[in-house]
Amino acid sequence: MEKVEEHEESQILANKFLESIKSAKHRLQRNQHERLFTVDYYKEACEVLLSIHDAEILTEVKKAIDCSGESLLDFIFDTLSSEYRIKLLSHIKAINNKYNSDYPPVLLTDVDDTLFASLIDRSFGMHQPYPGVSHLYHYITTKKKISFVAVLSARPKLMRSKTRGQLENGALKHTKFSVLDGEVIDLPSAIKGTSLDIFTAILGLPATDRKECYMKMANTKFLNYSRYCLIYPEMKFIFFGDSGQGDVDTALLMCTNPQTTCSFIHDLRPGGFTGKSLLEEADRSLLEKQNIFVFDHHCDILSNKQMKKFLTADEINLIFDKVEEEWKDEHELRNHWTELKKSAHSREDKEDIAGPDDQKHHDGESEKSTKKHTSIIKTKKCVIL
Repeated sequence: MEKVEEHEESQILANKFLESIKSAKHRLQRNQHERLFTVDYYKEACEVLLSIHDAEILTEVKKAIDCSGESLLDFIFDTLSSEYRIKLLSHIKAINNKYNSDYPPVLLTDVDDTLFASLIDRSFGMHQPYPGVSHLYHYITTKKKISFVAVLSARPKLMRSKTRGQLENGALKHTKFSVLDGEVIDLPSAIKGTSLDIFTAILGLPATDRKECYMKMANTKFLNYSRYCLIYPEMKFIFFGDSGQGDVDTALLMCTNPQTTCSFIHDLRPGGFTGKSLLEEADRSLLEKQNIFVFDHHCDILSNKQMKKFLTADEINLIFDKVEEEWKDEHELRNHWTELKKSAHSREDKEDIAGPDDQKHHDGESEKSTKKHTSIIKTKKCVIL
């Protein structure tokens, strides 16, 4: 009964906040000349959050706001003055002052080449959601395996409505989500996530330029993630990304923060199913030691040992069947399905039967084969520190 009452109170307060935001936007539209005093219009919404002194209710209100289509990150870091921003973040830290294990982690997900084929992956049609991805995200949210989904993208804000439309009608059609995108206020121009940053990476520029571009995108995502950690200090996070546009760098930056549980990286094949993947086996082994797990396809991720922490064997099989269904619906994908299924199950079997000696031997081989990569990863970690 108490939980029901808390939920109702949280919804009332969230609605009050959203009404205040709506009213402020309406008043600003009518009074264009008063835009310099924007913060004054949003004080009422800020006071709603400052009035909450119950940790669970504050968490539920924040989640309800972020899943409504509004963005707390935008509100706090783009709209509020520094005075109110510090005041509100200090309040959140005081109320939600420690990690709460009752809450499942927040799932942060990239968009392009993570939810659907886009910039680099040529295994599927452009903007076609990967088979089973909508079922996976829908299932883990409705079954409370995660708290909610937040899209973590370097796409600029001017693309937000397009991004929402693509996801609401595609990969996340069954899932409520918030959007954390590029060009956040106070972000130095050197690391802005702009459309130019995204598209120059695939227009045949020199590799050094592409790497620099991807690192900028990684920094944009990491900044938004870091700010989200300030909004949700009571939460843990999981990250889904890909190997094509700086997400490995993003995951490496994230793993220095204890709020990150683990990351999953979709390894891309620019040449299609039979093409060479972007990550070497040595890279995969080294990344796994940092709780960054690489997968080839969304059927593959279900066999990952980390996924078993969130889903039971029956639940994994249920989603696996949905993935298989979607693969077989696409005629040109049928030939690849049997091979992928065997690969996923054989990987799972190897993990289950490997003993301590096998693991020790594997780690030794991995260390030898990844020696030349170690300095690269260390360099990336130095950037963080």
